[in-house]
Amino acid sequence: MYSYWNAPPYHPVRSHMYSERPENEQLLQRMAQLENQMNHLIKLMEQNNEILHSALDEQQNKVCTTGGGGAVIVRM
Repeated sequence: MYSYWNAPPYHPVRSHMYSERPENEQLLQRMAQLENQMNHLIKLMEQNNEILHSALDEQQNKVCTTGGGGAVIVRM
């Protein structure tokens, strides 16, 4: 009556199954590029932090005087 009930399941052949290797290579290349970009970004952030720290230290070590009052604040 319903002969397809006993038939093996039908799984269509996908054309991209044969091209998995190049896709995996592309994925690995993209991951390597992302890793390089992340390393570069980390270096730039470290440089930025150094610049900010030096600017903050420079600002904190300034001699500040108020007009006429003679107050001097020096932090070292």
